[in-house]
Amino acid sequence: DFCWPAAAMWIVELDGGSYLGARGGHTGKKGFERAREKDLEALALGYITVRITPDMLRNSPFRVFEVLTKLYNERT
Repeated sequence: DFCWPAAAMWIVELDGGSYLGARGGHTGKKGFERAREKDLEALALGYITVRITPDMLRNSPFRVFEVLTKLYNERT
């Protein structure tokens, strides 16, 4: 996971939990709910959370980069 507070107030969350099984922080109801609570807390502070998956990075990394670049340019 990554955060750029000074530049664009956004967080990139790599949701790999579904690939890690029980070890992943976003699996199961408790982990899923906790992640969404963090999203709400961040939003209240002015951050947006961008969620991407390992498959998105593997299958279309240029698209992910394009979207992140556009987001960065719009928020700075």
